[in-house]
This record gives sequence, structure tokens and C-alpha cells, in this order.
Amino acid sequence: MKKIRSIISAVAAVSLLALTVTSCEKVAPDAPSAGTPDNAAVTEADNAGAENAGNAGNAGNNESSKSEDSTADAKPSNSADEIGKPPKMNENNLVDQQVVSEGLTLSLPDIEASAGEEVSFKVDLSDNSGLTTLIAWIDFNKDYFEYVSAVGGDADDEENEDSVMYSNLTFNTFNKEDEPDKTTLVCLYLDGAQQTFKENTTFATVTLKVKEDTPAGKYDLAFDPDLDGNGGAMCNDYDRKNEVLLIRTPKFKNGSITVK
Repeated sequence: MKKIRSIISAVAAVSLLALTVTSCEKVAPDAPSAGTPDNAAVTEADNAGAENAGNAGNAGNNESSKSEDSTADAKPSNSADEIGKPPKMNENNLVDQQVVSEGLTLSLPDIEASAGEEVSFKVDLSDNSGLTTLIAWIDFNKDYFEYVSAVGGDADDEENEDSVMYSNLTFNTFNKEDEPDKTTLVCLYLDGAQQTFKENTTFATVTLKVKEDTPAGKYDLAFDPDLDGNGGAMCNDYDRKNEVLLIRTPKFKNGSITVK
């Protein structure tokens, strides 16, 4: 059965190579993962990442073709801002990486609900210094709450389907081996064209159902910032100007669900 590190490795590989026509080796983390997703969930995550990257790449190619066929004022094909421009590879056939102090913050709210009802909450993205790839995990108690759905961005916004979050976020769930009472929601943001996103916005809208027999009380709604045991919470930002992959460390603010 695949470990959660397979998701992390796949995301990291796509983040590094989504723009290039060559391939390079991506080594998986050495640390053991803390959870085991079901095969279907992992396959969906891998396929979704590849499909998003492919679609974004095709969009970039189409955009490039339109640019060539339009006017003489169009950007030259070697513009640093052009979608689909391959990253610069170093002597080891890898993209240069740099760890930076600037990051971003993901926040979960404190909400109330009643037993038996569905409740939606929004994950907030703030202090955003830029991202092209982001993976985060949200834990909730599966004995009392059931996952219903999730969508990138603000589901209450009528124009949400046009948003970057809606287009680039995918979700899957799995159960942890060492914490059998928890379900973990994997939130994967991946821009296959590696275009930096710097806005503060609603990252995602998640819907859970409170089970009928859930006792009244306050329950944790929390991020797992270190799921693979090796600082696995990942945020990458491809700096096109300097041709380097920036490694950012997200900050996480947890929330709660109070059942009345």
C-alpha cells in the first residue's frame, strides 16, 4: 500500500518539472510517513496533479500560439513571464532551490454546529508571499464527523469557478495508521504552469457532517504541519526572474467545532 510520501514526492516532482520538456530524478524523503492513504485516494491525487499540470501546460501552449498569431507587439517567446517557459536546470539536472523566511498563513475557524447537521467552514489564506505549490492536511475526529465535500476557494462566491483556487486545488481523504480515530483531508494546490499566486483569499470551503450521536462539546479542527515526520508541510514558489524554486514554510492556525 502506498504511503503518504508518494503524494508529497509526486507534488514535489511536478512542482520542479511541470514546465520542462526534460525529466530528472526526484528522491523521496527518507523519513517514514505517519499515515497510509487508501490506494484510490493516492491514485486520484497523483492523477489529478498530473492532469492539472498537463492542462495548465496545454493552456500555456495555446496561449503561446495565440500570441504568435496576434500582433507584432506580443511578448517574445523567451519572455521570463511566459507561461510554459522551462525552468533553468543546474549542473545536476535539477532546478536550483532556496529556503526563504517569507511564507504564508492558513487558518481554520471556530464554528458551531448541531448533531446531525452538515456544516461548512472556510480555510483562510493570508500573509501570502507567493506560492505555486502547496500541500496541507486537516484532521478531524472520524467518530463524530464525516467528510462530505470540499472545493477550492469561496463556495459562496458566485464567480468562484473562475478563481485560481477553484482551478488548482484537489482534495482527498485518508485514515492515519497511528491515529485511527482521525480522518485527514489532503489539500493539494498545484499550478502546473508555475505561475506565482500572491493574493490573500479563501483557500478552500470544506463541508463536514456532524454525526447524529455526537455528544455536545468542543472538538479540534486542526492542521497537521508535519505529517511525514520530516517537515512535510510544503509550499513552493517558482521565482521566474531568478530561475530558482523558493521553499516557503507555512504557518498554521487551528480552529474548532463546538457541537451544541
